[in-house]
Amino acid sequence: MYILFKKIFILLFFVSIILGNQLSKEEKDIILRSLSKEKYFLYQDIIINGQIVWQGVGPNCSQRYECIKKILDQYNRPIKVLDLGASNGYFSFRIAQDYQALCVMMDTSDRLLDICFLNNRLKGIVYLKQLITLQALSLLAEYEHFDIVLAFNILHHVSSCKQITDLLFKLGDIVIIETPPANDPRVHIKNNIPFLEQYLLAKMNLSGGKILGSILRPMPQQFDHISCMSVDLDLFNQIQYCENVYSKIFCFGTINNQMYSNLFFNKDIYNALGGVYYQ
Repeated sequence: MYILFKKIFILLFFVSIILGNQLSKEEKDIILRSLSKEKYFLYQDIIINGQIVWQGVGPNCSQRYECIKKILDQYNRPIKVLDLGASNGYFSFRIAQDYQALCVMMDTSDRLLDICFLNNRLKGIVYLKQLITLQALSLLAEYEHFDIVLAFNILHHVSSCKQITDLLFKLGDIVIIETPPANDPRVHIKNNIPFLEQYLLAKMNLSGGKILGSILRPMPQQFDHISCMSVDLDLFNQIQYCENVYSKIFCFGTINNQMYSNLFFNKDIYNALGGVYYQ
């Protein structure tokens, strides 16, 4: 019923999106006000069929995309991507638009499902509405393998973060992890941040890897502990950044251009892991 409602909602109110027209400010406002309001609603950019309708107050999405684009551009074939903690789906939607890709997103928000339906011109999008746990990723690893695994600023939020980090290397040929630095102001509430940074640095030194880029961190009060029940479009009209606080984007693994990925996703695992969208 929920899915049917969303489809009707799009057909009735977002004809301009279906036709591929440039969205007006009023239409962008309507889209934002229609989305499910949950914690970190405004954290990441919101992109609809290639158009930015909201610039997030978290780390700069376009800068981070340019970092991973260095890897994406090296593929000469279709690719399969796993996006953990996908937030508003910015990276998966851009990759699906710019490359021949199947992008599998894992997160827990109804908002992301709304955004999936609004991106009606995109193919190759899968959404698993699933908490990121060791059990869920272990099951996924039994049936699926990915060319690229993305884990942007999510691992310090999960339990068993070391075990989950290690498991990512079984899930993908290339593993790209962004993590806050030890001097991040959130360390007092996420005390595994220094461990995770040092663990990835040690892994890079021992088994290879590189840092694709460093991204300036925003001030936490812009989005931490905010549950948005309504959208005030002027609420965050200026992003503030922490001084000399940069996250690192780590990249591990080797690109394989010889073997083509199967651009399908196992339907049994889709159902087992809370699949809600497959286009």
